[in-house]
Amino acid sequence: FFFSRVDKVVMSLVPSSRHLHRKHIREVGSESSDAFPEEPRSIFIGGGLPQQHHQPAHAPPDTALGNSTAVLSALEDSDSELARFLFCDSSNDGGDGDDKMRRIGSLNAAFYPLALEPLEIRNERVIMIFEGYAIFGALFMNAAWVIYEWGSANGDGDVDANVDRAFECIMAIVLCSNTYLALYGAFCWMMSCMVDSSNEDYVFESREMLKFLHYLLLLTFWLVQAGLCIGIYKHLSPNLPEIIITLTIAILLKLVGETYLGRHMESCTALEYWHYPRWLQAMSGPPALFERKELRARAKLRAQKLRSRAYCEGGALDPNGGEDDDAASRDGFNASSLEELLRKAAVRLGRDDLDVSRYQVRLEEDLFDDAKQLKGRSVECLCRYMPLRLAEEVHALVAAHET
Repeated sequence: FFFSRVDKVVMSLVPSSRHLHRKHIREVGSESSDAFPEEPRSIFIGGGLPQQHHQPAHAPPDTALGNSTAVLSALEDSDSELARFLFCDSSNDGGDGDDKMRRIGSLNAAFYPLALEPLEIRNERVIMIFEGYAIFGALFMNAAWVIYEWGSANGDGDVDANVDRAFECIMAIVLCSNTYLALYGAFCWMMSCMVDSSNEDYVFESREMLKFLHYLLLLTFWLVQAGLCIGIYKHLSPNLPEIIITLTIAILLKLVGETYLGRHMESCTALEYWHYPRWLQAMSGPPALFERKELRARAKLRAQKLRSRAYCEGGALDPNGGEDDDAASRDGFNASSLEELLRKAAVRLGRDDLDVSRYQVRLEEDLFDDAKQLKGRSVECLCRYMPLRLAEEVHALVAAHET
């Protein structure tokens, strides 16, 4: 009865908490240079027809990361863990071998991409992550207790006292890790709601706490499986056929689930997966063991995308880039590349996955072959070829390049 009441209270708090932290982010963001630009508003000039008055575009590139000094400092240090995560460390000469793509061997890799997101996105996501840890810890307590109660009841036969002691010890650790996951997750959840929008370095500096909570989650995950198997043995003993069948199915489900989970992480988060500790990779399935070539290629591609976003938005120079890349970072884009200009504008909008080729085709149909030819074009003119917000970013980049 107690746990059911806790479940109802927790679930009733979730929608309101999300509403509050989104409202807080919007209020703080409206006072910050990192906020999204206001929608165009209509004004009347001389009693004529309404014209579109465009607000200034986004902040310049050096504030696109929300002025996170910790991230920018780490990007400038070629030997930092973040630089090694992006394969920008001083020992990396751009090769493809494992020795040229050094692993950081830390679960911090799972949270570095979050720190490279724009301020509004990373602030909301870190709250949701802490929220997920807290809610899972609170709700899973029911399942852990059910397994403990069910497994504590022995079957028809006598069970070795050592098996009983092992089961009690494992489930006690499960309850401890699960409880601390809920408590620390709730504390960080509330703290994020209070301070993350006023501290641009909050997400980057939270990586160690996120790693600790994730290890608590993994510990709960692994020990629950062990306790479940021992509970099956105890509860069904001495019926050997039932024990064999049930344990076989449980182990198969575990292996199949971890295989799919490993493939999912390898395909969606290849770079993070590449940098995980070896033992964690080995426990996640076969991709890290038997598909290293494909994993390496995907990790390198994702690193290039994140590196482009990080160094381009952060205003730092990519240590893996040449003179052209340095000039592009200083000026915001390569002045002769129309595609690069459009991609840069999309990245500044937080839409680095946007396909800009169609807008490039439209511009080329009117004989705009390079970015220099957009000099002096108004936002209204650019809106004929692309969405309004993208046009505002393009206009701001061209204007910044002229100055």
